[in-house]
Amino acid sequence: MNTYSYDLLVDKSIKRKIKILQILLEANRPVSLKTFSDLCDVSYKTIQQDIAYLIDNLPNALLLEEFNHTLSLEKYGTSREIITYIDSLISDNPIFHIIESIFYEEKKDLITYALDLYISESTMKNYIKTFRKVLKDFKLDLDVANFSLVGDEADIRYFFFQYFRSIHESSAPIIHNDQYHEITEVLEVMKKEYDLNLNFDYYRATIWMFIIEKRIENQHFIEFDTPILEKYEHKDSYRRFKTAFSSYLHPKVLNEDKRNQEVLFSYFAQIDTIIYESNSSYLTNDFIQEFTEQDVLITKFFIDSKQNLVLNHKAKSAIQSYLTNLSILTECTDLFQKYSRVLIRKAKNNYPDTFSIWCRILENHEYFSQVEDVAARLTLLYEVKKYNKKKVLFALTGDSSSVSYYKALAKKVIPNDVEYHFLFNRPLTNELLSTLQIDLCVYNFEPQLTLTSSDLYRLSDIPLDTEWQELQDLLFNI
Repeated sequence: MNTYSYDLLVDKSIKRKIKILQILLEANRPVSLKTFSDLCDVSYKTIQQDIAYLIDNLPNALLLEEFNHTLSLEKYGTSREIITYIDSLISDNPIFHIIESIFYEEKKDLITYALDLYISESTMKNYIKTFRKVLKDFKLDLDVANFSLVGDEADIRYFFFQYFRSIHESSAPIIHNDQYHEITEVLEVMKKEYDLNLNFDYYRATIWMFIIEKRIENQHFIEFDTPILEKYEHKDSYRRFKTAFSSYLHPKVLNEDKRNQEVLFSYFAQIDTIIYESNSSYLTNDFIQEFTEQDVLITKFFIDSKQNLVLNHKAKSAIQSYLTNLSILTECTDLFQKYSRVLIRKAKNNYPDTFSIWCRILENHEYFSQVEDVAARLTLLYEVKKYNKKKVLFALTGDSSSVSYYKALAKKVIPNDVEYHFLFNRPLTNELLSTLQIDLCVYNFEPQLTLTSSDLYRLSDIPLDTEWQELQDLLFNI
């Protein structure tokens, strides 16, 4: 769940129920009612009432039981039913109606909104107060007289993108087939005919183009300073993008100056959709100078983290390209640096050392205003891209059909970046583990020798499904 969708909720009871379900979704064991009471800062009786309500609405997903001699709530089955229910709780939020009404320029006043939503004017004012508080995080405000957003047009578009992309599952925009085909056709032309051969997220790109088109239709145009326009006019990739994209924008923006501004914003939006996959381009060649400018910062990270720069050359290239692109996007608006609070928390909790190093480096880099956000982005990207070729040895025994079955199950839990070996026709010894430079040895029998040359994971003689799952979790974090 996007944190902004939670921030936009006014009803305390709904917020509390969602918090209970979110805690449960992230837990790997039943959660006591006492824990819920403490985390939600309400009485035990209130939590009992909330959970009774949730169980009535999710009878196939929630179970109240004794766990460690304490009354606890447990989820069972898939998480999807709970996630869908959370979305149903938030999708009727009146603020979402106001946001979409503003986007589509329905031109309503406070009294009309109150009548449409069947709420009092005083309640409506509470919703507006909550909405304005969230808007402040996007450097925006609400003009209550006209019910329009006040602020820089790039920031307004960024806010609408965040809303339609991820505020809640039902907020995805309805893009008609003819619109979608037009947008995808433009993206394909840019990729094939103009050699803008970057991997990008089609869904993200279509939402950006939908927002750009709607803002233009409603006569809300972007404005950049002349030096920024001139800078990109000298970039070959931008000129090729402009040639491809102008034909799409020409019928929509007849004024050439405004069209040039909109092309540049669309170029920035396209950079925001780049995917940092292996064996793909992250950056066009005309940004080599900007790429080189990030070298000192990246090299400092590898020195401070004591990581081998040669072995991590692919990670370095990806991170350096990412920082270069983020610097380009910041010329449009520094809101592009912002990151999900959920993912910031994951970066802090799962990779605290890496996160701390990035924070220290970025604090001395004046260009990045959202230090923790950018640090979290770089932390997660580095942890995915870093050289981490761990070696795992499987020493498994059983009858002939069982061993083949165990081997197939083992292959299913092995991540792509793990090198693995199977041992059947040689004794399991410390010498073998050292020779093969094994990091983890997985076995389902009692070895004759005490093994000390690697980490060990003992499976049952007939491994359980839960053991394979636990092993998979271990291998992803090895």
